[in-house]
Amino acid sequence: MRNIIITLCLGMSLFLNLPKSAMALGLGPAELHSHWGEPLALSIPIYLGKRDSIDALRAQLAEPSVWQQLQIDYRFAYNSIRFELTDTAPYMLKLSSEKSFTEPFVELVVAVSSASQTVNRSLTVLLDPPEIQGTIAHK
Repeated sequence: MRNIIITLCLGMSLFLNLPKSAMALGLGPAELHSHWGEPLALSIPIYLGKRDSIDALRAQLAEPSVWQQLQIDYRFAYNSIRFELTDTAPYMLKLSSEKSFTEPFVELVVAVSSASQTVNRSLTVLLDPPEIQGTIAHK
């Protein structure tokens, strides 16, 4: 019995310590490159699974039914967001827009699909106002 427990612990330890490239398709933390009142600029690292290829990936807004399951309001204004996948490592998903965002936060659901799976990721991004330039007058 003790040997079985030790074997299971070793197996789980090896599985949890596998490099990200050996696991399934995944998305890293989002990084915002824009401010409130500016066009959206956002990047998300992509971790490919062992059998995935960047050429086979597709990225887009998730289907409205996924938004509904997550209890997030689908906004048709987000349909203008562009999705770009970089084809060199480190792989990134870049989201951008031509129009400025006038709301202080953006809440959306992104879907990244490979030949074998789809990963849906909800994002809530707080858009900080741009830094105030110039000097402050004192009285």
